[in-house]
Amino acid sequence: MQDGSNWYKVLTSIQAFWSQIFLIPKKILQTIETLCKRFLWKRDAQSKGKALIAWECWPKVAGGLNITDVYIWNKAAILKHLWNLAQKKDKLWIVWVHTYYIKGKGPWEVAGQQASWMVRKIIQADHWISEAGIPMTEIMDANDFTIKSMYKKLRGISSKCHGEG
Repeated sequence: MQDGSNWYKVLTSIQAFWSQIFLIPKKILQTIETLCKRFLWKRDAQSKGKALIAWECWPKVAGGLNITDVYIWNKAAILKHLWNLAQKKDKLWIVWVHTYYIKGKGPWEVAGQQASWMVRKIIQADHWISEAGIPMTEIMDANDFTIKSMYKKLRGISSKCHGEG
């Protein structure tokens, strides 16, 4: 299992990196998860068949294998984009979104019907914060935002790896 878990970490690290740059569609996340499951349990990404145990993403302290839930990680990465919009960081894409869609409002106050699916997904992501029972001000007023810390907060509301993203 040691070799398999190291490869799994490499595969999920690739997904974690790309989710910081752009939004990953649900279908792609499903494919990533399927390949990781097959590789972890069968040592071959092409193998098919049932896994020996349930694929649950619990931390080790809760009796799990500490497998990263790619759907929740993706939500946390999307929320980082929302946080960046709220902080008005001096990045070209943020200035562009503020100029064309937000127009002096808070990112969570904009409907974004005319926006691309990616901008819409970011703007509408604030409901994940309230579903986790986290006050919006705690996140949006923070001086720093890490995907890992948001992942840990969101993981409390979802225990299994299934496509909720």
